[in-house]
This record gives sequence, C-alpha cells and structure tokens, in this order.
Amino acid sequence: MFLILLLVQVSVPGFASAEKNAKVFNSMLAMGYEVQVKLEKNKYWFRLGDNEWVLLKGDVLEGGGAVEVLFMDVNDNNINDVFVKLFEAGANSLYALFVTTIRDGVVLFSEHGEVFGSPYLNGQGELTSVKHDGPFSRIEIYKGDRGEFYRSEFREAINSDLERVTTYDQHGETNFAISFLGTNIIADACIISERAYLSRIPSSLGITKTYLVKGDRVVVLDSTGDGNWLKVRYLGKIVTEAWVSQEMLSFSAVDHCGER
Repeated sequence: MFLILLLVQVSVPGFASAEKNAKVFNSMLAMGYEVQVKLEKNKYWFRLGDNEWVLLKGDVLEGGGAVEVLFMDVNDNNINDVFVKLFEAGANSLYALFVTTIRDGVVLFSEHGEVFGSPYLNGQGELTSVKHDGPFSRIEIYKGDRGEFYRSEFREAINSDLERVTTYDQHGETNFAISFLGTNIIADACIISERAYLSRIPSSLGITKTYLVKGDRVVVLDSTGDGNWLKVRYLGKIVTEAWVSQEMLSFSAVDHCGER
C-alpha cells in the first residue's frame, strides 16, 4: 500500500485546499508521516499531523499559474521531499527544495543550496530542472542514490543547432560534448567555404595557413559561448584539430559532405 501511495504523490502537487486566505497542500512524506504545507501572506508554513504550524520559507512572491508546492522523492530513499515556489519570472517558475530526513521518528527539512526551474521527475525517475533563457532552455538532471543525490547532466543551448552537454559523476568529475540540440548525437558539420582557414585559438588572430576545403566533414569538439567559433576534428591523412569560424560550416548539409 505504501508503494502505491508513493507513486501517486511522487510528482504531483498534492491535495490543495483553501484555509481562509491561505492555500494548503497535503501529502504523505512516508508511511505514517502526513505533512501540510501552507502558503499565506508570502510565507510557507508546514505542520505534521495536528501539530502547530512552523515557518518553512519566507519572503516569496505569490502569483502566477504554476503550482506553489510540489512533493517528490529526489534522492531515491522512499521519502517525499518538498519544493516551494519562490516566484515566477516570464517563462520561468523557480523553486526552493527542502530535502526530507526522518530519523528516530523526527522529521527534518534541509534547504538545498540551489534554485530549481519547473522541477519534475523524468521517465527514469531523475529530478529535472528547466530554466528558460529566451528561446532556449538550460536543463539540469540529478541522480538519486539511497538518500543522496547529485547533478549528473547539464544541457545548455549554444544556438539553434547545437548544445553543450556536460556530464558529472558522484565525485564531481566532468566530461562534455557538443551535441545536436535536444539529442545525444555528437555534432558534425560540413565545410561550405571553398577554403576554411584553421585557427589555433577561437579568434581570427590565430589564423594559420592550413585550411579545409568545401565538402570536408568535421566533428565538433568545442564551441565558444556564442557559437561563433567551433573547435573541430578532421580525419584526413593525419588527424587535425583546430578552430574554425561557424560561417564556414553547415549542419544541414552534412549528408552531402564530399560532394564537389
């Protein structure tokens, strides 16, 4: 019965009711531990069972269409944690996270240091945070492991074609790749300039006499933040890695690379 209740509560806001001028959200943290979270006059309060209300978070901005309180298990310990909405700004709904710990019958809420955007659990049960930046989004994914959780992936759009995907292990070690936007496919491109001169650095100040020619296919290794310069690898008689101006490349013409 407990598992069924947990699945029902894991990614929904819980039951909301009105208490005079307040909104009250109810959920089960774990079997036998029912919590109520109340939003009243820009402050969140909580109570367990019929106990007194205790201040959880103050100085928030009410309003907007997103749900104010969310309950979900972010660290894979079968205990629901609590998100409370801080404010909405444009397309962003930003939340604080209170991680729940139950020790010897005592419930503790610890505020996490990060702010999460429109949090939800993805198909693998991983906490996902989405923050919008103009037409693009920054997506962070967190893995839970028996009471602990850590950021495992960060996806940030470079332009309408590419995104930088950074992955992390439990010790904070990182790797990154340049992928096509919204995929796990490593980006490649086709040279469209008659001669694309290569640079030692992401700037025209590092231009060399070496060049690639129209139709050469390259793999994208890195990018400047604005996407104007890309570090590429070309597999010819020798392996060449260098920077090239984005204007010299096409991503849509990759299937026709090599055609002169």
